[in-house]
Amino acid sequence: MFCYSSVKAFGTVVYVQSVIGSQVKFSLVMSKSRVTHLKQLSPPKLELLTAVVGAKLLMYVSEKHAFTQRARHFSLG
Repeated sequence: MFCYSSVKAFGTVVYVQSVIGSQVKFSLVMSKSRVTHLKQLSPPKLELLTAVVGAKLLMYVSEKHAFTQRARHFSLG
């Protein structure tokens, strides 16, 4: 999962890594983006909102797909 926020918008994407034999592939599963509020928010608040959206998206993807999970990696940009 990768999350990013700026003054105008924030978003997150969920990727899946699949290993088949010696071949490794990364695939985009789902993404979500939002425009920030008209009232300007502080950078920590935007990062928190982004992390919340990312966590909800990751939970949704985990519930809807039967992935074998060895590890979860989070990245906030």
